[in-house]
Amino acid sequence: MAESFIFSIAESLATKIASRAYEEASQVVGVYDDLQELKSSLSYVKAVLLDAEQKQEQNHQLREWLKQIKLIFNDAENVLDQVDCETLRNQVIRDYGTPKDKVGRFFSSSNPLVFRYKLALQIKDIRKRLDRVAADRDKFGLQVIDVDRRVVHRREMTYSHVVESDVIGRVRTIAVPTEEHIGIGDNNEDLFPTWVLNCKYLRYLDLADSTFEILPRSISKLKHLRYLSLRDNGRVKKLPASICNLQNLEELNLSGCVELQTLPEKLRNLINLRRISITTKQFVLPEDDLANLCLLERLHIYECDNLESPFVGVKLPTLRFLWITRCKNLKSLPLDKHHFPQLEQFVVDECVKFELSDGHEDMNSVLRLKALFFCMVVNFPRSLHGYANTLQTLVFLRCYELEALPEWLLNMTSLKFLHIWSCPRLLSLPSGIHCLKALEVLRIERCPRLYRKYQPHVGEYWHQISHIKHIQILQ
Repeated sequence: MAESFIFSIAESLATKIASRAYEEASQVVGVYDDLQELKSSLSYVKAVLLDAEQKQEQNHQLREWLKQIKLIFNDAENVLDQVDCETLRNQVIRDYGTPKDKVGRFFSSSNPLVFRYKLALQIKDIRKRLDRVAADRDKFGLQVIDVDRRVVHRREMTYSHVVESDVIGRVRTIAVPTEEHIGIGDNNEDLFPTWVLNCKYLRYLDLADSTFEILPRSISKLKHLRYLSLRDNGRVKKLPASICNLQNLEELNLSGCVELQTLPEKLRNLINLRRISITTKQFVLPEDDLANLCLLERLHIYECDNLESPFVGVKLPTLRFLWITRCKNLKSLPLDKHHFPQLEQFVVDECVKFELSDGHEDMNSVLRLKALFFCMVVNFPRSLHGYANTLQTLVFLRCYELEALPEWLLNMTSLKFLHIWSCPRLLSLPSGIHCLKALEVLRIERCPRLYRKYQPHVGEYWHQISHIKHIQILQ
């Protein structure tokens, strides 16, 4: 059965309300009973949505009926999201708030009692609207269609950056074009007070290549925001501390913000952050704040020219992917299990002073590294035998001076994927490459000397690699 868009919204809402974590959160916030009533109304209309979406092409009234339901569902998503926001805010106050913060919150507009009352009214209003619309389902002769939940996939909602004023509470995604397309030049900070901040249910805000010099403190109003990008903004020098009030934020992209003096204070308050890309002029990163981001999985340090040796005494317990790019003064990194206990993938790109140690001094501290990428690297480690049983992917990219692959390559007994790209001086592969029995994929691109020697069936050394299942050799 084909995927149904509106049905998938209903399925997502029902699943969320019924989840154990959400039931607990709604009890804490005080709207559990209201949400259970909403779930009942939702189930009543959800049962016929699949049939309705199949028949809507032949029935104009049915299409309008579905549009009304979709609008109600969107409002319901926003209300449920507020429960998430409140839960995360409570956690930040509990873990990092001072007594002054807690007292101040009680006397502010975000008082928990006031929040509970307003939210309960919103839920009741949505339920009444849904019940009114659902009452019309019988006049369309709709049938209940059962569906295997496995075929209902996660959806993504996107909207144009050009919106009509009557739907601006509803916009979820804004991607601002570059200035030559939008014609706003140096004054594009006017976008915020005029319409960006009016999109209070915004989830995705992409301001890449923008020319903002100042990001307004009022950005904290976008409390539903999941993704924020200021990538390649060459003017912004400071971010407001209020950006750390975006507790729902899952990804923050600051790569290429070459004038950014420091990262915002209280970065640890972004407790839902999974991915962060950083460019800053700081000599030392806010390591304690980063270490307290308990869901952080991906970290990209990009063009941080003043960094020499970060994370000396700090553990990043949940980090799985680490990229270091164009940090010209970076010399070392404590790449061991004590600092990065979950690290699986490490990329070092255009860091000419960086030297990767083999970590063999204490085998108990060696990472369980699965993927390693060397991009424009000059200094290769003498040994990586600590990763012989775990490394599955090894990539050499744009290593223009590389003439021979390191000998430790032949010790990688678990290696499955080897990619060599744009290494023009590389003369040959190790003669013992046939000993890598686990190797399944070999890709060689833009390596003219290797291309001549290892061409399938005709190259002089083809016999050394012919046992590999998947081979791709391109000029």
